[in-house]
Amino acid sequence: MKALIIGGTSGLGRALAAEFMAAGWETSVTGVRDAALKDFSSAFPAARASKLDLASPDARAAVAALLAGPGGADAVAVCAGLYIDNPDTDWAAEEKVIALNAAGCAAALNAAYSYFREKGSGRLACVSSIGGIRGNARCPAYNASKAFLFNYLEGLR
Repeated sequence: MKALIIGGTSGLGRALAAEFMAAGWETSVTGVRDAALKDFSSAFPAARASKLDLASPDARAAVAALLAGPGGADAVAVCAGLYIDNPDTDWAAEEKVIALNAAGCAAALNAAYSYFREKGSGRLACVSSIGGIRGNARCPAYNASKAFLFNYLEGLR
């Protein structure tokens, strides 16, 4: 079995990747920070680590290309995310959060969903947050982006 963890070089994604590997899955991860990719590769030399910026306009195509690669995947987990404490609602900060947490994660989910639909099977998961249940004045875009993910995933169900 093969797993792809998007945002798998740190935090929950890294922990999930470790669990997949411990269960005997061939595991690939993506990340955006070079240092985190290097650290992950050192800690888990059997795994494949690739650079992927979900906030980029070509994120969906990049995820689709990873899935079209050797062996594809049986499971995809989207664990990428960004939190910026932003009580002043600076638009540049809000835009970064929306680009990654909403648009980027949706692009990855859409690519994986399309891949699994074509393949006829697969497991798709995404880390969201209880913050998606209601707004928060300290991080409006974060909570809104997590609400978006709840609804997007429900639509794919």
